[in-house]
Amino acid sequence: MEFAKNMKIDKAKEAVSKKLGVDKYEMADETVMRELREELGIGLVTGMPGAPFGVPAKMNIEGLLGLKINSCEHFRNMLKR
Repeated sequence: MEFAKNMKIDKAKEAVSKKLGVDKYEMADETVMRELREELGIGLVTGMPGAPFGVPAKMNIEGLLGLKINSCEHFRNMLKR
């Protein structure tokens, strides 16, 4: 959000916390975020069998936050060939 939407860090944290439905202090809680990451399919730090990771997780993040992520765009372009 900082780079994609040209936001300062505090505003970016607020925007992401609103999209995720948590307050910005819960975003620092690893237990809350692990459960939320599992629920939303946006990837886990330690990984888990069956959970999205890599590009699929980034694509879920892209849709959830309404951003354009370059690696996802690159992957889509590779699929079109």
